[in-house]
Amino acid sequence: MKKLIIIIITIMLFSTTVLANSRPDYSFSDEVFKELPDFPSDFFDIKDLFSYQSITAEHLGEDYYQPELLPNWDYWAEKVYKNESNDFGSYGVFVYPSRFTVYGIEKGNIINLSMFVYAQWGIKYYQGAKLVFSEEENVDIKLVEPEDCNILLSPTAPYFHLGWIQLIKIQIHINETKNCVVQILEEKPIEEIDNEWRNTYENYTSGSSLLGQRISKCKIYLYGSFLEENNIEEKEEKISIFGLIINISIILLFILALINIRHNHDKRKRDKKQNQ
Repeated sequence: MKKLIIIIITIMLFSTTVLANSRPDYSFSDEVFKELPDFPSDFFDIKDLFSYQSITAEHLGEDYYQPELLPNWDYWAEKVYKNESNDFGSYGVFVYPSRFTVYGIEKGNIINLSMFVYAQWGIKYYQGAKLVFSEEENVDIKLVEPEDCNILLSPTAPYFHLGWIQLIKIQIHINETKNCVVQILEEKPIEEIDNEWRNTYENYTSGSSLLGQRISKCKIYLYGSFLEENNIEEKEEKISIFGLIINISIILLFILALINIRHNHDKRKRDKKQNQ
């Protein structure tokens, strides 16, 4: 009898562990994940380590490149993939983790960081983008992996294609002990590569809006002095607000220009009818 109880408890514990470490059940079809690697049994344990940066992106095997790895999946999964109309989006490129903080930098230090660039949920196009870094006097930034800063991301709709998420490794050389913020942004790929991808993939798009290109995909805070930590964030906040005002102003001017063009067009049509 004791042996039977032990066997039952063992089976229950095993079943609980397997269930806890399998892909969650969704109301949409499993076909969404049909091209992805098998879901690892220890996925959520590894995800927890990654979330707290106990391990970094470069330590994850490709079988962990699952949408559940990213923080906003739980919110958007049902909203996007239960969409029976297949009214998916057309563009969206993000980086995760989107923030790093490094303390105690000194001249001569070399800082290695890894992260993921990925396509937004529900994108039915191949997306071309070029990763660029903000220019900072006291650091040199090098993209280690991939070697080319032009990135091609595969669609995430109606199902996830291999290549929807890719590993990025960067290396930062500290030339001067001075606090700064390094930003990763994106823009259209160089023309030659952009045209090549456009001719290769029928469903291809590149480049976000002007506003989107001005929004940082990732910020890396580098501190050599704790005393200046608050100052750098306050300055950055002011710069961000100023940049937002500029972007809104550009959009408003664009809208006003469109309204003016429409008004002039309608006026010419009315004048033409009166002359007839």
